[in-house]
Amino acid sequence: MNRKVVIENFQKEYIVYKIECNLTHKVYIGHTSNLTSRINTHISSFKSGNLSCTSSKILSSNDYKISVLRRGIYDKTEASKAELNIIIGYGSNSVNKNKPCFLTKKEYQKEYQKKYRLKLQDLREDLTSLFIEQEYDSDSDSDSDTSNSDETTITSFSKSDSEESVMSFFSDYEDKNNENKKSSLI
Repeated sequence: MNRKVVIENFQKEYIVYKIECNLTHKVYIGHTSNLTSRINTHISSFKSGNLSCTSSKILSSNDYKISVLRRGIYDKTEASKAELNIIIGYGSNSVNKNKPCFLTKKEYQKEYQKKYRLKLQDLREDLTSLFIEQEYDSDSDSDSDTSNSDETTITSFSKSDSEESVMSFFSDYEDKNNENKKSSLI
């Protein structure tokens, strides 16, 4: 049976730290409540080849120093804010690619979905424009005597279309277009 241990007059303390390359003076900024464990995680990630941890850019030089920049922070959100402010202060000398986020999981998911929808909408618009241009080009290239119709089919996509269906359409269109080009050569 697990019992929660309560220690009187104890509060978790967070610190903000930096790992600085002595050669380039680039820095990695982080916050933690257990510096030894966190540094060991950075070193372990680097040694295992995990390049997604950007502290690897510093550790790869094998010439770095670790410093505590701020201590006495007793709230994780405050530690995240202090980390972000310091990252911003170092500007381009900071190698941090992931910065602290102050959104709840639900807020983050909503923002992510919103960005994804906008990217997908832009993709649909770009592909629709490309398709219209290709249709126009292929119509203007065709001989007027062999043309069966004066109509041009314009296909557009709505928000409800999935990325896969849009890409599938264009893949099918390219296949059909390539077959038509081959048959016109014969």
